[in-house]
Amino acid sequence: MLESRLGPSSLLRVPAGAVVADVLRDAIVEGRLRPGDRLKQEDLMQYFGVSVGPVRESLRTLESEGIVVSAARRGYLVSDVTLEEVEFLLPIRLVLEQAAFTQLQQTLDEDVLRALRQRIEEIRDGASNNSIRQVNEADQAFHEAVVLSCSRSPQAVRLWRLIMPRVRMLFNMLTPMHRTLSAVAQEHEILVQAVESGSQILLQTELDKHIRTQPQTLLQAKIASPGH
Repeated sequence: MLESRLGPSSLLRVPAGAVVADVLRDAIVEGRLRPGDRLKQEDLMQYFGVSVGPVRESLRTLESEGIVVSAARRGYLVSDVTLEEVEFLLPIRLVLEQAAFTQLQQTLDEDVLRALRQRIEEIRDGASNNSIRQVNEADQAFHEAVVLSCSRSPQAVRLWRLIMPRVRMLFNMLTPMHRTLSAVAQEHEILVQAVESGSQILLQTELDKHIRTQPQTLLQAKIASPGH
């Protein structure tokens, strides 16, 4: 089961706990490992070809990030993203990105704007390929380009990176609920236009809609859908 979700282990050298955590994190946030899936230490040891130490280290790391949970008599499970958590996390992300986007609006750094337009093209390519993974990777890269280039505080960047694994899980859940995948590119084009407009009110309005309001609305619709 693990090989079908993580890829062939022959491609990996014997990894340390950090590398095991990286592989598992990517599989979780991309949806190859689903909420509720059990992560058995014995299976992970066999798949990665390591002792129990690196496996336990990786699971503790992922637990500290909130993307796995430990359950009595069941071991470690992939955690779910709840509406309550989204209502807590998204305002934090909004504050961090508002500061970075405002700085970009003031400087209109052409290198950053060029990078954002390239990420939008990558989102469009992903939509054309009907690839949710490609869309989500370009989506994150778009926001990362702004945060890394325009945040004035290293602490803000660290906090943004800390919450992003959970946000990436949210991306994976909600991207299929957009009217079309190409709509994701349009949303990011609107953000660039708001930056270039020079209107701080317009920028803050579009960021709030993109980062907080729309994901909450989509998640509420998903929770209310039959069979959830």
